[in-house]
Amino acid sequence: MKTINHFLVASIALAVFFISSCKKTVEENQQLINVPNKAPDVQAGYDISIVLPSNEMFLDGSFYDPENNIKTIEWTKLSGPDSCVIENRNNLKTRVSGLREGVYEFELTVTDHLDAIGKDIVTVTVEKGTTIETENNEVIYRNLHWVYPWYSSLELQNIYSYVPLGQAIKVFVKRDNSTDWEEIQLVSNTGLGGSYEYFIEERPDGAGIYTYGSLYVFYYGNDTEDTPDVKVQF
Repeated sequence: MKTINHFLVASIALAVFFISSCKKTVEENQQLINVPNKAPDVQAGYDISIVLPSNEMFLDGSFYDPENNIKTIEWTKLSGPDSCVIENRNNLKTRVSGLREGVYEFELTVTDHLDAIGKDIVTVTVEKGTTIETENNEVIYRNLHWVYPWYSSLELQNIYSYVPLGQAIKVFVKRDNSTDWEEIQLVSNTGLGGSYEYFIEERPDGAGIYTYGSLYVFYYGNDTEDTPDVKVQF
């Protein structure tokens, strides 16, 4: 009759378990070692538009790095007018000043500890600002920008700074693709005012949409990519 050495059997089973566990741990570690390093996922932020005389703005980027180990962050200007200053190139959020009319491209580059690089570009458009000219009995607002409180409109702020209150006026618009001034009629309840109409906001609260003392030119078309001029005669 054979006798089973239970202690020996248990010892062998335990040894097999440890060998198997060690092999699994080695395989798992090897898998971790072989996982490729991923470059940071970089976002330079939304495209931005500003209107002169405002000539500064903030770059505001972000990134995600799976290994959470970043070595460098840097903003660079890829294109645009020469005049501008990036105040802190190595911060995700930094001020840019000294901007001039034109289109800029700024690139955010993030490098991780293994020199993997992530990049993204943001576009900043700087538009010409409105200027005001006065002569005799007329005032001209040049390089206006379309706004959208109701249809597409142009806002001439502080019209009573130039036109006497209660004075009869004529209003004209000149688009960028034209050399002619087109006369505009006062807003009509009939809806037959043509492609353009105007009104002056007289309500102190502006109905929550408009600004008291502003003259608004409404346009009922879709081509609003230009910066028109508006003339008021009185």
